[in-house]
Amino acid sequence: MAENTYHVGDTIRMSATFELANVLTNPTTISLKITANDGSWYASPIINDSTGKYHYDLIFTLPGTFKYRFYGTGAVVAEAERSFKVEEA
Repeated sequence: MAENTYHVGDTIRMSATFELANVLTNPTTISLKITANDGSWYASPIINDSTGKYHYDLIFTLPGTFKYRFYGTGAVVAEAERSFKVEEA
């Protein structure tokens, strides 16, 4: 899990790529969970850029350590997780 550092007010792009047998494939359903360091979490609508590629952009207003995880189910069952820190500007 790679960790990056951003600043309050930055737009953070969270993205995931899903493949089946090395071919970009859309899961039947996809979800995203963003978890803050205090245990709170956010569910977000996700943008489908093209087959198998998704993203979500979020502007953070509070500092902390956050994790996000994309979940794919159905045609492609997979998870992708990353973390990042948001610091005061």
